[in-house]
Amino acid sequence: MRKILVVGRFDENAQNRCRFLAEKKEEEIAVSFYDNKDIALEMAKITKPDGIVILLKGLMFSCVDFCESVNRRFSTMPIFLVGAEESNFDYGAFKAETQYVFIPENAEYERLYTAMKDYASKKNIKILLVDDNSVFLGNLMSMLSFEYTVSAAVSAMDALDEINRSVPDIIFLDYEMPIMSGRDFLYAIRQLEKCKNVKVVFLTGVTDKARIMELIELKPDGYMVKPVSETEIKKMIDRMAKTENK
Repeated sequence: MRKILVVGRFDENAQNRCRFLAEKKEEEIAVSFYDNKDIALEMAKITKPDGIVILLKGLMFSCVDFCESVNRRFSTMPIFLVGAEESNFDYGAFKAETQYVFIPENAEYERLYTAMKDYASKKNIKILLVDDNSVFLGNLMSMLSFEYTVSAAVSAMDALDEINRSVPDIIFLDYEMPIMSGRDFLYAIRQLEKCKNVKVVFLTGVTDKARIMELIELKPDGYMVKPVSETEIKKMIDRMAKTENK
């Protein structure tokens, strides 16, 4: 993350946190600080930071209102909340909507920096979702777009166009699609030199044992049977990413 917007009361602790982030040697981080909600929102709109840090201690306005405003304007903006342990329960119900990361107030400053780096690392993973069911695609996008860079295609032909624009790291591919099936799509991209390192995971509703064996014979990097949970698909992404990095 290059640009961080910090919001909260500018006391000694806040100054130390900002200084710690700004002085990281391995990368240049621009840190700006605001204690006024309206100014902070306006600056977020102008500067388009990579993330927002909210210091809950002594905050003079509603954190929930601020997070809602951020979420309306920047739906995938990461929000890092720093506060007392009990604050996490106060905002727990809001977690699914704002996609915030909670950092205990008494944690080492490095903890916040590590959380930011983890987010940035996942955001570098490019995922392409291919399925002819647009509702299913929308649900997957909601699950994954906060943490990863995600694109979607409702057909194999659209997916080939997406690949021409940007080669993904991982493709989640439906097996049964009209015109060009998942099988044919997999064969097609395996002929492309630029896709030789792309991981392909079949994400299918096929449950028949014979069909599954047919699917496995294609030697995809993985396969999952619908429906899948957010936890399951993120575990698969982590596994594919680790395999790629070996």
